[in-house]
Amino acid sequence: HTFSVSQSLSASPLTQLTPVAVKAGMRLAQRLFSTGAGQTMDYDSIATTVFTPVEYGCVGLSEEEATKELGEDGLDVYHTLYTPLEWAPPTEQAAEQRAGRNAGATCFAKVLVARHEGSRVVGIHLVGEHAGEIVQGFALAVKHKISKQELDDLVGIHPTSAEVLTTLSVTKRSGVELKMSGC
Repeated sequence: HTFSVSQSLSASPLTQLTPVAVKAGMRLAQRLFSTGAGQTMDYDSIATTVFTPVEYGCVGLSEEEATKELGEDGLDVYHTLYTPLEWAPPTEQAAEQRAGRNAGATCFAKVLVARHEGSRVVGIHLVGEHAGEIVQGFALAVKHKISKQELDDLVGIHPTSAEVLTTLSVTKRSGVELKMSGC
């Protein structure tokens, strides 16, 4: 028998990531050569990040995928704009020194929720500093199919950018205009 694990087998960009290929290969080897059944690869909760000056991190479904899968009525999109504490200089002099870095930048957080499936979290998206680090931890929310209420019950560490994911209350459906928040 010949088996192949490759980064080019799928059209999905997420399955082409090196850590995904490594994990898939390990899972295949466990199933083939260990006693007992091994786990299959979970491709639905792969976190990824685009490493730009202001990072973008995501896990789970995109808003478009969630709308297609759940329908407009089956999806709630919780979102907010925010400014990390690190970007809020305490003095005018500090503001002038940091003017070039992230000047005028806004951070954004979005959590996608399946309304008719116990308000299950199906996607998390974050644009801001350390988005990759933050989304890596919150990937467990998608992997373990937690509800929006369970996410809300989490006590966020203050003042951090990750905290914003535990305090989202405005939905797109509400029609409430997003306003900047921060420490």
